[in-house]
Amino acid sequence: FAGRLDGLGGISRDFGNSLEPVVLVKTFGTTVGLPELIGAALDFVSVHFYPERGKIDEALKALAVYDVGKPLVIEEIFPLKCDIAGLESFIDRSRATADGWVGFYWGTPAAELDTKEMSGAITRGWLEYFQRNAAKMKAGGKPAESPGK
Repeated sequence: FAGRLDGLGGISRDFGNSLEPVVLVKTFGTTVGLPELIGAALDFVSVHFYPERGKIDEALKALAVYDVGKPLVIEEIFPLKCDIAGLESFIDRSRATADGWVGFYWGTPAAELDTKEMSGAITRGWLEYFQRNAAKMKAGGKPAESPGK
């Protein structure tokens, strides 16, 4: 990258020709001017999202702030604050904005998770959701009629 980002919460970084990863900004609901300030300096945007039950519309509005004209990947998503139906609704409705979704877990196969434990039941449901929807996820985030970024 060429250029500087000044005035973003005290972040000032000369990108030059460096290939080292850089955390540009971490926002906590303060996103005024974010696209205009950093969009040109990014190759892609990755965010963590944990949609809340009953607040899917708000989560989609928050996600839209990160749509800065570059590929947008939800690099960590999990039903911490909603059920699988809420997660599915968020993912399906975020397809117009997001280019992909990635989850993280410790590697225990779904069939081996103890569903009598809350964490095992939630993780199993999440893994099974991604398994059921793998083809749709691999097809990409944007609906076919939308132009890619």
